[in-house]
Amino acid sequence: MKINKTGFTLLGILFLFSVWEAASILIGAFIIPPPWVTITDTVSILANPSFRIEIARTLCRVFFGFSAAFVLGILTGLFAGLFRNAEYFLRPVVTFFQGIPPILWAIPLILVLGIGGLSPVIVIALICYPLIVLNIIEGVKSEPAGLREMLSVFAPGTKARIKENLLPHLRPFITAALKIGIILGVKASVVAEYFGANDGIGFQVQAAYSAFKVRTLFAWAFFLIVFILFTDRLLQQADGFLIYLKRRYTIHRKKLYCAQKDIGKLKDIFIKHDKAESIAIRDLSFSYKADGGHDASVLHNVDITVPEGQIAVISGDSGVGKTTLLNLIAGFLTTETGTITVPKPIGIVFQDDRLLPWKTVIDNTVIPLYYSGFGKKESFCFARYLLKETGLEDNEFKYPDELSGGMKKRAGLARCFARIPNAILLDEPFTGLHSEARKLLWKKLYEMLSLRDVPVIVVTHYPGDVPSVRKCRFYALEGRPAVLKKL
Repeated sequence: MKINKTGFTLLGILFLFSVWEAASILIGAFIIPPPWVTITDTVSILANPSFRIEIARTLCRVFFGFSAAFVLGILTGLFAGLFRNAEYFLRPVVTFFQGIPPILWAIPLILVLGIGGLSPVIVIALICYPLIVLNIIEGVKSEPAGLREMLSVFAPGTKARIKENLLPHLRPFITAALKIGIILGVKASVVAEYFGANDGIGFQVQAAYSAFKVRTLFAWAFFLIVFILFTDRLLQQADGFLIYLKRRYTIHRKKLYCAQKDIGKLKDIFIKHDKAESIAIRDLSFSYKADGGHDASVLHNVDITVPEGQIAVISGDSGVGKTTLLNLIAGFLTTETGTITVPKPIGIVFQDDRLLPWKTVIDNTVIPLYYSGFGKKESFCFARYLLKETGLEDNEFKYPDELSGGMKKRAGLARCFARIPNAILLDEPFTGLHSEARKLLWKKLYEMLSLRDVPVIVVTHYPGDVPSVRKCRFYALEGRPAVLKKL
């Protein structure tokens, strides 16, 4: 018979209680009370109103102490994570404080503040604070650079970065800090109350220890273990419930009706009437700092002009500098010599999609519109229009992990045009798709460009995939360092 996860969990619990029972028999029930006795004593504690008050006092201290540490820890962690010098300054200080055991905080605070009062609350905050700070710093440092670059194009500014990318990315780090911090807070509270309070669980443990009431000690220890396990499970369920609520909100949004007038204004802006500027690159050279400190030249005297309505297709071998050139045009890299003139704003279709995984297709598409200053409903309705144009009308409320490769490319295309760009950059835009899918997406791109006639630069390994039309010009990057040649 195959045993499932629950079965193995029950076997583990049975094994634990069996070892406990055996130890009680071998050593003596007076020193190690048997499991059933401890469980009975724990139930008796919970049934006693005065003991329930003691538990409530401890939990209140944990709540206030941990809440203070949680808020201050997240703010400090964000600050240190976003500013490297602040991290260099704070990390050794916070790491030092993390190594201090609760008892070394409790004794000085008792001497200063006396028994009871704020002493246990401050101990809890001081013990939990370093853990939260270091956890958030690591979360900020692991922020996906690709998504950060994407937002610098479609939603520039620190506010958008924090709201749309950083905080959602930090969610698992915050959840982990919440779980571990509460457990640590409960333990710290018991230690602090043991030495510095005249009530609470720690005080009850101290009283039982002084009177050598072993059964009471085991009952309180068992209660704390069960409480910690229950809290961990409760937080998991709460996290799942929040995800459920988010899905319900998404379903509710499907009912939003978009009248033609809601998209009329943006559609009129989207269909460009005035003449666009050209993308102009003059004498551009660029080098990377290679291992050993010397410069590795990548691009040399690149010179190209892409006027309104023209599509420049740039090909070349892997590593020749195609993506580097695109990153320079987008502003992700700083030019060394030469000049780049690009009409703003720009739209980009990335090789790796760079859709925010915690947002639906339509929410990814709305971002450029919303952060350009348009109203929420107006942005939402125009995003629907763009998704309809790119063939995603029936998939707008799906998440990126629910999409096929072709659908993700279409979503990236819709987001690009949602920026209402005056220049468009495409980095291997439809790589990884089969031939027929690539043809359909190139056709859709050309249809969208017929409405928004702006200069376009495409970099690709396979220029033959790009349908040759009157507006296309083909170039190649060749050599080391690479120079741009017209084909």
